[in-house]
Amino acid sequence: MQAWDVKKEAINPSRWCHLETDGLGNSTCDCSEFKSQIECVHTLLHQHDHSLHFSLPDYYEPLADSGVVLVLVAFSHRLIYSTRVYADALLSGLMDDDGNTHLGEAADDLIPDLAQDKAVFALATRMEAVSHAPRGAPAHCRIKADDEADGFPIFPSSLPTPPILYLDEHARCSCGQTRASLPDPTVRGVLSPFRLYTLTGTVDVEIETIPCPRCKAAKRRIGPDLVKVGYWNWNNNDGFPRETMDDFISQYTRSETSFIAFRANTIDRYKSHSSPHPFISDPTFRRAFFAFVRVLRLETKMRCPRCGPNCEATTWDGCVIGTTKKYATGNLRPPTHTDAESVSHPGVIPVPKKSLEAEDLGISKPQLKSFVDAMEGWIGREKGPRALPMPVDVTAALEELGTVRDDAERISSILDFVVLFAATERGPLRSAYRTLLRQIISDDMVLQIIPFPSYTLIDSYVLGGPATRELARLVPAVGTIFTALAHAGLSTPPPPPFISILVSLKARSKRYFTTLVANHTERVEGTTPSEPPAARGDYKITGSCYDGEEQRRRPKYPGLANDGGAEKVVEMDSCRKFYAQYGKKSGIIGGICGGWCPHGVCVGFHFMPHAEGRNDIFSALLTFWAVAPLIIIYDFACQLAQYCMVREPLFFKNSRFYVDELHAHGHTSCSSACFLAPAMKQDPSLRTLNSSAAECAHGTLARTKKSLSYMNEEHGLLFMWVMIQVWNRRKIAALES
Repeated sequence: MQAWDVKKEAINPSRWCHLETDGLGNSTCDCSEFKSQIECVHTLLHQHDHSLHFSLPDYYEPLADSGVVLVLVAFSHRLIYSTRVYADALLSGLMDDDGNTHLGEAADDLIPDLAQDKAVFALATRMEAVSHAPRGAPAHCRIKADDEADGFPIFPSSLPTPPILYLDEHARCSCGQTRASLPDPTVRGVLSPFRLYTLTGTVDVEIETIPCPRCKAAKRRIGPDLVKVGYWNWNNNDGFPRETMDDFISQYTRSETSFIAFRANTIDRYKSHSSPHPFISDPTFRRAFFAFVRVLRLETKMRCPRCGPNCEATTWDGCVIGTTKKYATGNLRPPTHTDAESVSHPGVIPVPKKSLEAEDLGISKPQLKSFVDAMEGWIGREKGPRALPMPVDVTAALEELGTVRDDAERISSILDFVVLFAATERGPLRSAYRTLLRQIISDDMVLQIIPFPSYTLIDSYVLGGPATRELARLVPAVGTIFTALAHAGLSTPPPPPFISILVSLKARSKRYFTTLVANHTERVEGTTPSEPPAARGDYKITGSCYDGEEQRRRPKYPGLANDGGAEKVVEMDSCRKFYAQYGKKSGIIGGICGGWCPHGVCVGFHFMPHAEGRNDIFSALLTFWAVAPLIIIYDFACQLAQYCMVREPLFFKNSRFYVDELHAHGHTSCSSACFLAPAMKQDPSLRTLNSSAAECAHGTLARTKKSLSYMNEEHGLLFMWVMIQVWNRRKIAALES
């Protein structure tokens, strides 16, 4: 039989246990539990004739909660490998090619007789709670929308009189058998002891139950749901008032409180109040809590009440929080996942992105490199209002490029602008020219400097139009020059070299954008669906939680190397702000990626199976946003902008990508074109944004890091879902007040 690891609460796929019997009811097993004189699950299964319905000891309750399938194989004195067991399972019809079992209510009839080399399955069914009706949000995080919903429970302050909990309309057994489905749903039951675990001590009452016709062997019973009296019935023997579950939710979402810490605090409180019995065991409380969370109504639609759907300004970041890789099930479906519904764009290939490209300018790469190196050295030495004379190496580079001016007309504008900069005296205007020059010679994408929406505004300005606030907002470096020219009295007419460089940069940006669009639309493999794709499934399985349904699947780009794969810690172009590789040393999954609105509300998040980086933000926006946000803030926005524009130029053409103020200091080789701080000076609306919203939220989410690292995938998803939904509810409640 497959081995069950009690400590790890999981199947050990690399170990098989040998169970021997003498035919007289005596069995021995070579598993570690049996050797430790613990009644192992393998002997229990054999004693019950491989029945699917029997009660397991407390230390095997995690197995019952997991819903896993244990495989039994009869053999003599030769080893049966797991591949042989799998093959026998396929032949017997008990498992399909995907590993799914076909065991339902009539599973006892499906199990074949134990025979030589025959695979036999024994299923430890998940033990659901008796209570199953939806529960409302805790009182400490309720919002106005909750008051409009039906079915929210009351929160009793005292026990009913007499202390008897009777069957109600939601009564059922933990196997799912309801009282309403019985031949006589009005039949009355018998009273049995029932213990409530409050925050200050245990309270013993009586509960009405009736035998379950489906679970006769296990002697389970149908009991009341207790939703109308504010209790949670775990197994007809133990239960909890709502305040116990709500208090744990409050504690672990406000401070770093694990299950063990909460139980220890509760035990101390029980002692202070002289409780007649101790608090329930840790494994049982865990299972009862997660069963409670599954029916808890906490959904906030991942939407800010002020921003509405498709939030136009979002802040993104990843966080090193997640379950361990050994518990990975392969069920996670983040937005980065592609499938048969994903179209392919083989025409999308890398395109030179800089403002100055040797081939585009008509000069050689060595000539361009010597010019850029000389300019970087000159500009880099100028600080603040300081003005340095043109160095010898810059003069030599200009003279060399001047010899090819007639053959390379596109180089003229940059040369003339350098001369204008050198002739400008120290002051705000020279500083403004220097900022634009630094952006031009940098490795930043030209569309980050001159974005698509600015094209018509630049055309109007160079033809004699006014220096509009909108153009200054879209191109902050140009807006700074507008202000400096106005203070110097040179705005009418503006210097010709400045007009010339604007025309040249706009033409270069437009050529780059046109090339990207042409590559994207050149050839599309697959049919673009006219309707949104099919839902991937519930968050509690896929680990992806966003506002609404997917708008489209993430496409494939075979022309880009390693597209959609994990990004390693490497130097991206010349940006020396390294991207952290989540889970590299800690052994956890990739982490969590989330987006946040300016008011601090989480608009979506997903668990990352692997560390991927820019792909996570790109895929989340593309798949769940009908229209791309106008403002995208990310600590690696200098590279995210290029990543998005190369793949989907039409979708992101109106988006602006900025590095938040906190992380901008680490981008020593990037120009200010991708920094939020300079843009805020020209666009007052950006000053109201909380660019650190994601960092603040992840500081709170990090409280769950230790607890998540010990959970299986399903429990980890539920635990984080509660954390983020409660976070959103508190933010929404603050906005409503």
